[in-house]
Amino acid sequence: MSSYNVNSDHGEIDDSMKTFTDINCLLNEQHGYSHPKLLGEGSYGVVIRYRRPQNEGDVAVKCVFLHNVREGEGQLWFGLKHENIVPLLQWTIFESLNVVCFEMEVYEQDLFSAVRKAEYLQSADALQQLKMWLYQALSGINFLHERQLYHLDIKSDNVFISRKAKRALIADFTFLRRTSSHIRRYHIGLPHVYHPPETSRTRRNEKQIDGLCFDLWSYGVMTMELLTNFHIARSFPSDHRSADARYACMRNVLQEEAFTEKVQTALPAVEIIHGDILMALDFMHSFLRRHPTARTTAEVGLEHSFLGKGDIVNGEVDALWKFPSKYL
Repeated sequence: MSSYNVNSDHGEIDDSMKTFTDINCLLNEQHGYSHPKLLGEGSYGVVIRYRRPQNEGDVAVKCVFLHNVREGEGQLWFGLKHENIVPLLQWTIFESLNVVCFEMEVYEQDLFSAVRKAEYLQSADALQQLKMWLYQALSGINFLHERQLYHLDIKSDNVFISRKAKRALIADFTFLRRTSSHIRRYHIGLPHVYHPPETSRTRRNEKQIDGLCFDLWSYGVMTMELLTNFHIARSFPSDHRSADARYACMRNVLQEEAFTEKVQTALPAVEIIHGDILMALDFMHSFLRRHPTARTTAEVGLEHSFLGKGDIVNGEVDALWKFPSKYL
């Protein structure tokens, strides 16, 4: 299940069926959890769905070897209390297995899959629903940034959608870092094809990355993908493609005519007006800026006119997205 894909590589827990069986037994003994179902697997661990006793509903448990636990999950996640942050319910350490289990509610879908559901595609209110999800996701990011925390893996499959309230919640805190941390490229969870321009310069001289600015760029890219159904990772599956090639492709999508066509295709039941297009482009351009400190903060972005919660308009397009671009 994409919502709980902890990593794409097969890892240590995946290679040990004995560990998997032992975890099931211990969780059953301690908490009465039963009917395990594997939801995701990877190099950092597995995510298993369990049925809780006495009709308390299901729970998702992420099991990670202790030596693989990072600061974000091991120290920071439990203190994050916000309606747009997936809460950590509890954690259990099994020293005999050298494993820690993080428990959370089960979320049936993420934002990536939600915008592909027939219910969404056939709704005349799909754009308004997407705006609400984008607002909620940005609220979660702003909550982290206000506490000097950076997510470093913002993408649509790391934004879960609650079943009852259809509320968007930021998830997966594997790479969550403090502002005081020295953030290098190997601390980042987001695939390289989604990285902002400054990471290319960082690769050459190993300068520290500004996590706040990194998250803002990532959010802008996620917004573009959700509105247009254009996905960079599919267009550029290899991390070795040049940044210039990726930005050239994005530049084409961000031109008004091409963007309008893609939005209309992605939202077939919605009557798109010209003002929607202009505000959506303006909103994305406020985050997609070549210079990191020029990007709109999450706090300011929440007041943008596109989201319907304020009247802020950016009014500028970065030179990176203009024709001809001096950066090519």
